[in-house]
Amino acid sequence: MPGMNSEDYVFDSVSGNNFEYTLEASKSLRQKPGDSTMTYLNKGQFYPVTLKEVSSNEGIHHPISKVRSVIMVVFAEDKSREDQLRHWKYWHSRQHTAKQRCIDIADYKESFNTISNIEEIAYNAISFTWDINDEAKVALLVLTPLLRNGENKQGSEER
Repeated sequence: MPGMNSEDYVFDSVSGNNFEYTLEASKSLRQKPGDSTMTYLNKGQFYPVTLKEVSSNEGIHHPISKVRSVIMVVFAEDKSREDQLRHWKYWHSRQHTAKQRCIDIADYKESFNTISNIEEIAYNAISFTWDINDEAKVALLVLTPLLRNGENKQGSEER
């Protein structure tokens, strides 16, 4: 099997921020013209997420170095809040239990940096604390298939 190039992965950083968050997942091979990058997250698979500070103060040890981050699965960033709610209501209606979560952090004891205070803040979101003096890496685990618009495609859109 040929190796994957960095172009085959999603490397998104938050602009105007001192931090970079990277989701390591394969990009969709087919995209509509004008659409942003799309990634499908599949049930039972682990997806590494790397978090690091990228400000001009690199190399300086910060006295207050703990920050809280939230990882949230969405169907598409550019969808309106109403569209997001409609998609999630449909997703919830197809679950066997109302407490079904769609993501979790897996193998966090094996991460490059110790994360702490892991909290399930919603069925599609997790928060945790990490030290900005070191790069953190967590493994995101997708717990259940996410169906888009009632289609038979399994996976969650991530843009």
